Amino acid sequence: MNRPRTLLCLLLACDLVGCAIPRAATGMPKPLTVSPVMPFADVPVPAAFVQDAARSFAFQNEEVRVGLLRYTGRAEGARVIAFYREQMPAFQWTLANAVEAEPAILNFEKAGQSCIILVSRKGGRTELAIDVAPKSSRPRKLELH
Repeated sequence: MNRPRTLLCLLLACDLVGCAIPRAATGMPKPLTVSPVMPFADVPVPAAFVQDAARSFAFQNEEVRVGLLRYTGRAEGARVIAFYREQMPAFQWTLANAVEAEPAILNFEKAGQSCIILVSRKGGRTELAIDVAPKSSRPRKLELH
């Protein structure tokens, strides 16, 4: 009987075709990509986000770097959180802790540096506040205004 073999071939063909279905056809959003313009080379920013220059600053020299960078975009907060969870390790950052509520706070660390990312929704947009500074023994407060 060829029926089991035909069924097996049909299942394998469906499995292969299923792997080729684009994300848009499955309803899954396309992952966010890294912007080519980043104030700090090792702190990624989602490509579709726009920096609020009036509310941002960055400084670095051979000894220290600090910055509070503010961005807005349309991607949902969960996608932004997933972006940072995926991208920051690629830049050698380690997730120290996270609070995935509203607002979400992701705290990354590496070699004497701290990067705190605050993700919040405001008026149908997602706001990012990215705080880069030397690691401190005292906690810092980061607020969006």
